[in-house]
Amino acid sequence: MSNHGMGKDRMDNSHIDTVHSGRAREGTTLPLASHLLWALLSAGSLMILLSGCIESSGGGGGSSDSGAGEALPDRDAIQTVVIDVTDPEQTRYLNLATGTVAESEPEQWHLAFSGRQIRTDTAQEVHGFLGTDAPSELLDSDGAPNLEALRNAAADDYIDLLIDSFAEIDAAIRPAISGDVPRDEPGDFFYQLDMSSMPPRLIHNDSVGWLIRGRNGETYARLRATDIYFDMGGSEGFRYTFTMDLQPRGAGGFESHSHAAGIEFSGELKRHRRDQRCFNFSTYDAQEHQPGAAECSGTAWDLKIFRDPTARMGEDLTLLINGGFDRNGAPRPGAAAVIGSLPWSELASKHSAEEVPGYPDPDAWLQDRVESIAADDWFVEISSEDLPSGEARTIWPTYRVYVIDTDALDPLAPRYAFQVIGYYDSNGTAGIITARYVELPNDAR
Repeated sequence: MSNHGMGKDRMDNSHIDTVHSGRAREGTTLPLASHLLWALLSAGSLMILLSGCIESSGGGGGSSDSGAGEALPDRDAIQTVVIDVTDPEQTRYLNLATGTVAESEPEQWHLAFSGRQIRTDTAQEVHGFLGTDAPSELLDSDGAPNLEALRNAAADDYIDLLIDSFAEIDAAIRPAISGDVPRDEPGDFFYQLDMSSMPPRLIHNDSVGWLIRGRNGETYARLRATDIYFDMGGSEGFRYTFTMDLQPRGAGGFESHSHAAGIEFSGELKRHRRDQRCFNFSTYDAQEHQPGAAECSGTAWDLKIFRDPTARMGEDLTLLINGGFDRNGAPRPGAAAVIGSLPWSELASKHSAEEVPGYPDPDAWLQDRVESIAADDWFVEISSEDLPSGEARTIWPTYRVYVIDTDALDPLAPRYAFQVIGYYDSNGTAGIITARYVELPNDAR
């Protein structure tokens, strides 16, 4: 499938949280009802089909891609807004309908700004997706910045990027532990597609596992799925069991605390509504080998299983960790991260976390990240060491355009094309974001 900007990953993995630069936007949303249709197709055919749709519909095309007679945004309707983010501890809230910026969280807002982090109010179903990628002259195919082009770029040069007809590409989170598009053969996912019966079923894949670092940064667990069952033609919910061996803080290895081995994190998530369960590594029952329950709404959890029957394939059953970014685009408080997936036969033979390939290399650890509205997607930063002497500005806008859907559940809710065009004021003060946006006509959605 297609990539976009800054060395993006492939578009085949899992709502809005916020990401680091160089992460991919996601594929289209597929509700649960679509899974059966998908199951009737081969995995290869589906990938070709989706890739063809995304390539042909663009999501980053210019006005020349618009069909004849389509209504396009009115240039005269473009609004400009300035957001002061000089205080990294202060969040500003923008209401696109009114154009107002609030210093405290209002009842209704669409975009929140904290430093260079920009997120949508997904709690109120405000979603975003990439409409137009960064102009090719500013960033090369690997995402490397062209300093001369960035310095010479003028906001007026890229105003027409807002005047377009945008194809929707859904935004989503990519979890560090993959419960991705089900396959009818083993892969690097904790579940897979079983087509031995029709309708097909989702079942566990116990051939791979993950090393999880807990939210405290000092407790570890090796984990794999030992039971996943969901009948696409049935009425029951998602049944799951994850089995883990814990290495508590200060322990010499997994075997050092035999009572922390073989702990099962299991249950069933509702079929027709969102549901979730959380596990706390530090409060498990050592005698009964029972997991430590935790409130998912709080911060004292390490592992979460999340179910959303309306989400795209791969997010309807998702494992999340207390590290990286949450589903609202804010950083999670924990330090949880993951190495893997790894063959379970290899992972199970290790005495301790320190023996797992990749430990302690920071590049081997993954955290949950967002595949859409992205902190660094709006800007590119060049180290002052790489700038000419006397150059004061190190941050430039990429002129990407994101489309903000103010209510994903209402097809008639307003949508806006939104573009950041500056990070400094006229005096060179950093942290003064200038952005512009325009409401999209119905025919341009």
